[in-house]
Amino acid sequence: MPLKHITQQQLVLFIQKKFFSQTRPLGDFDWADNLNAEGFASEFIDINFTEVLEELNTAASPDNVKTFFLMTKGSFTKINFNNCVDIWCIEEANFDECCFQNCSSKGFESAVLKKCIFENVMFDSARLSELDCTEVEFIQCKFTKCILAEFQLDDVNFKDCEFVSSFLLDIADLSIESYSNNKLAKSTLMVNTAWDGIHFSTHYTDEPDKPLLLVLYCYDDGVTYANMLLNFLREKEVDLLLIHPKMGFSHPILDEYANRINGIILPGGPDIPVHNPHHQRFSFEINLLKFAIDKHIPTLGICRGHQLIGYYYGAQVIPMKNHQQSIIHVKPKESKSHNLLQKKYEKYSQSEGEEKSLVQAHEKGGFIYRSECNHSQAVFFKKNSRDKNHIKIVSRSLDNVIEAMEIGDHILTFQHHNEALVSEKNKIAKALLKQYLELVNTHFQNFNHTKKNFFQ
Repeated sequence: MPLKHITQQQLVLFIQKKFFSQTRPLGDFDWADNLNAEGFASEFIDINFTEVLEELNTAASPDNVKTFFLMTKGSFTKINFNNCVDIWCIEEANFDECCFQNCSSKGFESAVLKKCIFENVMFDSARLSELDCTEVEFIQCKFTKCILAEFQLDDVNFKDCEFVSSFLLDIADLSIESYSNNKLAKSTLMVNTAWDGIHFSTHYTDEPDKPLLLVLYCYDDGVTYANMLLNFLREKEVDLLLIHPKMGFSHPILDEYANRINGIILPGGPDIPVHNPHHQRFSFEINLLKFAIDKHIPTLGICRGHQLIGYYYGAQVIPMKNHQQSIIHVKPKESKSHNLLQKKYEKYSQSEGEEKSLVQAHEKGGFIYRSECNHSQAVFFKKNSRDKNHIKIVSRSLDNVIEAMEIGDHILTFQHHNEALVSEKNKIAKALLKQYLELVNTHFQNFNHTKKNFFQ
């Protein structure tokens, strides 16, 4: 019989029947008191999940698990957890050769881990933040594209672990014994993380061999779209330096890499607090933008970043209601996006497949394409207020909201989220983002006297 995937409800009902009814009288265990709102179990005690899955003839890959709120003496061997959220309060559990993949929504967030051992475990695109850890060991684990932030640590050890393309922030209580033979890849950034009083950062060379992108990453503001963008960028030959406003603009890591930065990205986030210019993130973003303008560093603003750049150049940021326009109209005038879409239209209009619908001619000239819009503010320029800053309105939505701008020759902005469509193999979304990478590549070539093209 082939292996099958098990649903959460099937797993819980099996555990209830096999373990709880056999290990304790029903009178001593009120099952109804241990159900969550969805009717699934929230407490498991002394259970070997590997044996459970084998007995069920089930693939060792629980998907979309959401309700393991309390677990005591659990044993997990060679199990892959996919898209798991709202996990965990775990005590005296062992994880061996497991994998946690895409546990990035709420997975492990605010979890309580006590006396747990993670050995040969892979964490892929997982977010581990605000953890409360006591007597926890990570042995020969690999963290890839993970966020580890604001741990509350007591007796936590990392031994022979590897961190790749990950972000470690505000982990300040690790002793030198807790950091044993670990490996940090170039693309891993450690900020405000002190091991034996030493603050580590990524080990970039003085003679860079690829472009370096500085990306504002506010994990506490919601990073769904930022993670989509990072996944797109990680496929490219580029180093990523993630920063958080808590660092402050005078943080030494910015000084250390100031002359190596080839691009700056201001992603989406909550509404801009236009009436509170001293808000931590807002003031940090403004200073970062000033730095980019002063150094003539290619800058990409998306959603909130688009609005912030517009605000800096004199636009009003106004509230929006009922704006869900997904059709973007690129105006019929000279711009990077118009030139790009002209070429794509000429190519795809001859196609009989899905490509033909990716970009279409507009009845008033220019081209239209679809993207994803999700915002409650927009930018508005008063008449003739943008000429002196060489601001070019590239596109608008069908209800006239400014959707993209070009400022000078090194700033691009999008109100919409092309990064959300990249995973759907949308060639237009990819091409629009690649416009920015071409600016980054030119900046790298000019500053490093090379003709190498990283984004062909």
